[in-house]
Amino acid sequence: MAGLLDRHSSRPDPTKLSCFRRFAMLNADHGMALTVFSALVTASSLTDPISCLISAVAAAYGPLHFGATVSAQRTLREIGSTDKVPEFIEGVKNRRTKLFGYGHRSYKGLDPRVRPIQSILKDLDLSKNDYLKITERIEEIASADDYFRHRGLYPNADFYGNFVFTAMDNGPLAGIHVYVLIAVR
Repeated sequence: MAGLLDRHSSRPDPTKLSCFRRFAMLNADHGMALTVFSALVTASSLTDPISCLISAVAAAYGPLHFGATVSAQRTLREIGSTDKVPEFIEGVKNRRTKLFGYGHRSYKGLDPRVRPIQSILKDLDLSKNDYLKITERIEEIASADDYFRHRGLYPNADFYGNFVFTAMDNGPLAGIHVYVLIAVR
């Protein structure tokens, strides 16, 4: 059940279920995602529902949609520890590396979903997650840096959202099912 079951009782974990629902609502309320659009365009040809689902999943996998979440996870693994974040930030500023999960085509400030996602992460108790610590350190340094502020670059939902699924014992790609569920609603 998408990692939402308690390992001991095999019953739905109320905290994980609540967090999943809140995260799904944040994404549903955000507007039409690329996956939804892809499913609708495919459905407009009057094809079968499975083809629509395949279209949505294929779009989600792209590097400008849910693939950005996977890229953000990969980047965090490459950074490895919080003490390497300043060097990484300098690499971003010098265009030697990319920072996935930062900036958004619709927002020139902080993505309004970020703080609610951080609240969800608190409920999932990820205080010992080293990658989340790296993520928080990146935001701390970047938010004080003129390079990011003058360009309107702030964390987006992908920057923190990938932790919702890893906290539920799923890999970063497990989140695709949220977008697919929204697409076929």
